Amino acid sequence: MTNQPDISTIPAEHLPWMVAGAWKLCYRCGGDGFLRMTEPPCSVCSGTGRIYALPETVRVPCRQVHNLIEVTYNQRNASSYARNATCTEKGCPGFQPSTDLAVWIDALDKARWAWRTAWNHHWEIWHSDGPVHKFFDHEEGATHLLSLQRALAQALVAEGRTLGEVA
Repeated sequence: MTNQPDISTIPAEHLPWMVAGAWKLCYRCGGDGFLRMTEPPCSVCSGTGRIYALPETVRVPCRQVHNLIEVTYNQRNASSYARNATCTEKGCPGFQPSTDLAVWIDALDKARWAWRTAWNHHWEIWHSDGPVHKFFDHEEGATHLLSLQRALAQALVAEGRTLGEVA
């Protein structure tokens, strides 16, 4: 796991990318992307070595925004399939974070996170499968979506996830 930033210091424009891209190493291949060099990519992580914390609905594929270069499996060069698709736009992780609050709430439910909110953008989030740790966020002037993403970032880091990178 990489060093995690102080959530309160993450700029609002970077937070959606970091939360949507939160990940942990694949439990099947241990982060290698494959089990043996002579076999196809790992079926759990599709050869990336990472498993995202949230469903893909929060990550809108950037092929809608940028041109993608498809990377195919090559038995002679295992690193050639480290990612299924790489965006040609410098620093793009291959997706755009969703801007739809309903998509993020649905993603929380699918990822088994329990949550509640109040009118003042105050969010409580905890993982329904683990110990009850509640993460709150309320920032003056923040939207419901940004407040949700800040609270979720705290919860993901506490769970041992690595937040996505921002170029």
